Order: sequence, then structure tokens, then C-alpha cells
Amino acid sequence: PDSPPDSPPDSPPDSSPDPPPARPLGGRPGGRSGCRCGLVALKSVSKRSLVERGASLKAEHERLGLELLRGHPLIIDCLGAYQSPTHLHLVLEWCSGGNLADHLERRNGPPGSLVRGLLASAARFYLASAAAALAFIHSKGVIFRDLKPE
Repeated sequence: PDSPPDSPPDSPPDSSPDPPPARPLGGRPGGRSGCRCGLVALKSVSKRSLVERGASLKAEHERLGLELLRGHPLIIDCLGAYQSPTHLHLVLEWCSGGNLADHLERRNGPPGSLVRGLLASAARFYLASAAAALAFIHSKGVIFRDLKPE
């Protein structure tokens, strides 16, 4: 097969394979595996779009920050980073539950619903989890300014 199965038949073949990840997937300090279920999430972004948006430095900071914060149970692990000629890729730990915004929408309906909110015990849990993760982030000398449910 000259092209991936999900591409149109007239797509040109991918003549430049991606290089291998910078380190073994799933490797963590102490030999623990960040991929507990055999699945990973792949975050890919076009190099062209980064340049057009002036976000190249932001992408590099994201990668460096994720590598620095590796190993905390409340922070998604970056299992590897690599690039193709046209894209940057982060291989991330798979989290099947979604994010807090998804959870709130499933529980409460879309924004604007009449009944919204969390039980006090759930709110305490999420707040304590966020505070613990932020304390760890700050202990590493990282300032995180973009805390949001997504």
C-alpha cells in the first residue's frame, strides 16, 4: 500500500517516515510505565500553523514543561516527542475520562442549563487535586497561568 488506509486513493505516498521518538514510549523514571492501558494520545500540530500564529516558542515551552513535570500522578505524562518534516508530535499518556469541562457537561448539560454545579464532595476533590498539581508544578520552578476545566 502506497498510502495509509484512511487517506483518499489519490493521496501521494508518505515518502518521509517520521523519526523514532526521542526516548522509549512509556518509559518513566524508576521503570514505571506511563501507559497503563496500552493506549496513548497523540497531539500533532502543523509547523506551518505554529509559524503563522507566532507560537513556535510556546510549543517548545509546552514540550519542555511536560518533560520537566513527568511522573506526577495528577499531571498527564509526555511519553515522547518527535517531528516529521511538516508536524510536531507529542505522545501523551491516555486518559479515558476526558477533562473536567467534559465531565461537567455530561453531568449538567451544555452551558446555559438551568441546573449546574457539583456536589460539595466532588468540588473539594477537584480543588484539592488542582492545588496538589499546582504545588508540584511550582516546586519545579514553573509558573502555570492557564488553569481551566479543558
